[in-house]
Amino acid sequence: MLKRRIIFVMALLLFVFLGACTQTPSETTDPTTDKIVESISVTGPTKKNYFTGDTLDVSGLVVTAHYTDNTTAVLAPADYTLSAFDSTTEGMREITVTHQGKTTGFTVYVTKEIVGMAITVPTKLEYFVGEPFDARGLTVHALFKDETRTSVPASEYQVTGFNSSAVGTVTITVTYLTYTKTFDITVDEEDLAPVVTGIIHHWMPGAIDATITATVNLSTAAADTFEITYGDIDLVEFLDYELNGEDLVIFGNFLHVNNIGLGEHVFNLTSANGTTPFTVTVVSDPRGTSIPTQTIQGVNMDPVQNFVPTAPIAGAPALLITEVSSDMALYTFIEVFNNTNEPYNLKGHRVVFANLTLQTMLVSDDLYEQPLGMAGGAYIYQDYIIPALSKATLWIVTAYPWTVDTVTSGDVDPARRIIESADVASKVFGPNPENLSIQKFKNVWGLGENDLVFAVRPQYIIHNNTSAYNPSYGMGQPVAKSASGLWSDINTAIDNRGIQIQKVDQETYFPVGTDTTGPAGSAFYRYEWLVTNKEEDVYVNGVLDRTKVQAYGTPGTTNYRESINGLAIRKVYFDENHVQLGFGTTSTNAIDAYNAGRAPYFKLYQEAVTPVVTAIVYGNVMMVADVVTNTKWGSMLTMEYTIPAENSTLMRFIPRSTETLYSAYYLETDALRDYKLSGIGLAVPETMNNVDVVVPVSPAYPTTYLTQGYHTAEKTGWYNFYTTKPAA
Repeated sequence: MLKRRIIFVMALLLFVFLGACTQTPSETTDPTTDKIVESISVTGPTKKNYFTGDTLDVSGLVVTAHYTDNTTAVLAPADYTLSAFDSTTEGMREITVTHQGKTTGFTVYVTKEIVGMAITVPTKLEYFVGEPFDARGLTVHALFKDETRTSVPASEYQVTGFNSSAVGTVTITVTYLTYTKTFDITVDEEDLAPVVTGIIHHWMPGAIDATITATVNLSTAAADTFEITYGDIDLVEFLDYELNGEDLVIFGNFLHVNNIGLGEHVFNLTSANGTTPFTVTVVSDPRGTSIPTQTIQGVNMDPVQNFVPTAPIAGAPALLITEVSSDMALYTFIEVFNNTNEPYNLKGHRVVFANLTLQTMLVSDDLYEQPLGMAGGAYIYQDYIIPALSKATLWIVTAYPWTVDTVTSGDVDPARRIIESADVASKVFGPNPENLSIQKFKNVWGLGENDLVFAVRPQYIIHNNTSAYNPSYGMGQPVAKSASGLWSDINTAIDNRGIQIQKVDQETYFPVGTDTTGPAGSAFYRYEWLVTNKEEDVYVNGVLDRTKVQAYGTPGTTNYRESINGLAIRKVYFDENHVQLGFGTTSTNAIDAYNAGRAPYFKLYQEAVTPVVTAIVYGNVMMVADVVTNTKWGSMLTMEYTIPAENSTLMRFIPRSTETLYSAYYLETDALRDYKLSGIGLAVPETMNNVDVVVPVSPAYPTTYLTQGYHTAEKTGWYNFYTTKPAA
């Protein structure tokens, strides 16, 4: 009997074992149904969006098991598990559902909870009757539950309640979502600020003894409350201005001492009742202004008819210099003409203002290789394109608002930083009234909307490649030239000055020859000209963004320096297949554009620089006390040029008289006498000093202004292209 029971139990165990062996390892039996789970799925839950700090809400979550026999069952919450839910930060969260080794999931989103708003009230809280609302300074922030905040765009909130039709206090409401904030403004009666009426409200540079005059109505204010400011300068009564009853006089000496240049300038006149702006306009030409004028004998270029040739002038350079300003400092220009049938791109050209006596390559190569002070050059890196048979005006921006600090900064990566001058705003380009602009230049010279003007700033911060040379980029430290070596003007009273526009070759591969300073495998090199930290790259709306300024030289030393518009010339080395390898490993053969006289710089000019067009600067040579003297032409009276001798680059100056004294002025002992005389052409009636002109009546205006404004900056004449007037 016992034996039979043992056999029965063993058979039963064998049956169970064999039955278990028919289930595959990946299949899971649901203990509640004894079925094999194939997968699970979910729908819901209802809530998918959470704020930081919330807990998970599984309301509406349905988990369904899918069995291998094609049946399903909704699982109870106790039959599955959920992964952890982290709501401490914003973002998307994946929640994993697990049942019997099978998983699925759903996605929820966590954001910050807005619990309120905050505002900064506008700058303007006081209004006069009828004034419109001024929202400048108003900011709105959304406040989150975690005590952080974010700015709200103006398009997402509403400002209501403004009404300036009557005197009183007005409550303004700012609404964002369901939240509101309020602030009050006050509305007062009419403005009782001074009423200013200009009489002579124009001025000319250098007119120290000339005055600005106006009448002033102070309304109910007392005279002893009256004051005048220009920017952050307080004018001193009796020293800078005088108020006698209603008569206001601003002395020209104040404008002169403060270097108030061409253009409009705003003075603020303040009394106890408020402030009124008063505009003083500085002009170079008194015609059509409030300055009293008279007619005298002088130069008048207005009758000159605009002339443009219909075909290139044979035998003349591709570019012609047709007109050059004299004694105009910041508003110096060189007018050029594209003497070809194709557009002419000035990119890759250099404008050089030079002392002729220092040019060692003038006789041999017709080149001005040494700019004045090595800073009198302007490399053009922009795409400045002149249409075929058309002119363009190169504005030589002789403004120098930057120096390099003498000590390093305290930054993590210290460098000697760029320092801006106190008047930097008036010397950089930008959208602000005090900034430079092409329109300001056009206003000075009377140019129209369609007149092509290109701003060219001489580079006086120059990379000295023999000092702190860095082979990783083939350049040395940038060094600012001193003020004495800068191209500040075209002073026509100084002899031996010339202008040359040169083409720089940056495409030709030159064999390295005996140059062993290139990287291993170097077979060729090319010259590369570049400008570091371009003004337009580091200034935003007329303000320097220091985060955009890069330093060059040796990091960690006083030779690590910043630059703006820094000129660098470097040699780039290539292998025999013209694959770039890098820069010189030492400064031995580096191009030094900072110091004059180094051999690699001369070799650069011999190999890769070609003169395109040249013009000598000529003064107003006249007899003064029985002595032949070179004097200035004076501001706004320009120098006109005609075509060179055939196959020459030297334009010929058109003198102002048929009888000149240049041959007497240039002595026989002058080594450049023949060269300078070859650059003088014939006088033409249109440019002679023999017509009636309009000038200021008052002797307070300098006599140098007697011929101001008489030029052809807006046009070209026949004489710029021919030596004799062509038939009509």
